[in-house]
Amino acid sequence: MFTNQRDFEYLVGVIQGDGNVRKDHNLVRISIHAEEQEFLRTIYELGAKTFNVKPTIHTEKDGTMKILHFKSKKLTRLISQYKDSTTGLWSIPKKLNYPEEWLAGVWDTDGYAKFEEERLECIFSQKSNHNIDFVKAALEEVGISRYNVSTFEDDRWEELTETDYLRIWSIDTEVFANRIKLKFPKKKQAVEAALDHGEFYAYRPRGDFRKEVLELIMAETDLSNKELAERLDTSGSQITQKLAELFNEGEISKTKKNDSWSLNSNLKIEEW
Repeated sequence: MFTNQRDFEYLVGVIQGDGNVRKDHNLVRISIHAEEQEFLRTIYELGAKTFNVKPTIHTEKDGTMKILHFKSKKLTRLISQYKDSTTGLWSIPKKLNYPEEWLAGVWDTDGYAKFEEERLECIFSQKSNHNIDFVKAALEEVGISRYNVSTFEDDRWEELTETDYLRIWSIDTEVFANRIKLKFPKKKQAVEAALDHGEFYAYRPRGDFRKEVLELIMAETDLSNKELAERLDTSGSQITQKLAELFNEGEISKTKKNDSWSLNSNLKIEEW
């Protein structure tokens, strides 16, 4: 069915991000904003070559979106294993051979990459439906383990919906830039600009990181906020940076089980 496994896994990511499957019409569809002509050509050519199916291009009534239609019974049956056409839930029926390619596909559709103020920012967002768990697992496979996940209420889908936001720490964006080759022009240019710049700064984690770790430390001690700041030899907003340094040094870690934080023995919390 497909000739290149790398390209296939990239396209699976694209379809899971901005595509759908219509089993009753033997149709796989990919939606792309009409102004993104370069990306449209890229996906058109890559899809035709990889799926061995020449797509047709349709335009939504308001002209904002272009829809690629890949009509094939075999392809529809294959892709339906990866995305439920009614719920939007993803699945990975077998282990990805190239998680970096799959990540590039989902990031090109549901992700964000921007380089400004000498810093690369990489964010993934989607409705809170557990699909983000696949992203987290794939990131860890390619060597990215430092990120924050937050959930917010969002009205982008014309209704108030919980949305997950995964933000990669800047200290791991260098791995992202080197391993995950984006094809969406603006995002690709942001990553290339970061690589040309050559310096990747440690990310100062958001408030949820600080709150969770401070609560964890205080649960192990009887220290007040003031006493804890003294032990960390810092205060105010600098506490967050200090906690990030402890993380980078391996004294604080994040466990996969329940996505929770833990304090390592070399922190010697019992001596506080």
